[in-house]
Amino acid sequence: MIYENILVDENTGQVKFRDFYRDERQMAYLYENFVRNFYRKEQQDFEVKRENIEWDAVGNTVYLPQMKTDISLISGNRTIIIDTKYYDDVYEANYGSKKFKSSHLYQIFAYLKNREVKGGAYIHSEGILLYPAVNVEVDEDYLIQGHKIMIRTVNLNQDWKMIHNRLLEIIK
Repeated sequence: MIYENILVDENTGQVKFRDFYRDERQMAYLYENFVRNFYRKEQQDFEVKRENIEWDAVGNTVYLPQMKTDISLISGNRTIIIDTKYYDDVYEANYGSKKFKSSHLYQIFAYLKNREVKGGAYIHSEGILLYPAVNVEVDEDYLIQGHKIMIRTVNLNQDWKMIHNRLLEIIK
């Protein structure tokens, strides 16, 4: 990210860091890495990593998309898969009403169902869709086919201690 955003003035040789705040791809990358590294540093109950999830499928799986978690929190008896979503809104319009983004729910559900076949703590893995709070704060829980799926927001425009507490509260 640093390499991609350094601008060098050819005349003076001075280095300037480009403001990438409006680049949604880079902000999403930063958000994901911030959350993953936060959990690595600020909690001790889980191993924190990214995981490749194999499809529970028969046939030529070469053409199936790769499933790679943003964040997997793994302990002896609990597994949480967190998918960070850097979007302005957690909702999409659906015939005049607000609904959660279906593609995001399908994605986290696919991770959970395909992870289930590993057995053990994976049988009842939990999923969290984690958005930055922009216009609304969300705390919704669902139990779908034996898997707890949570939709959460974290307000990044507040005191660090509140962000810290919120992120820890989300995985309790």
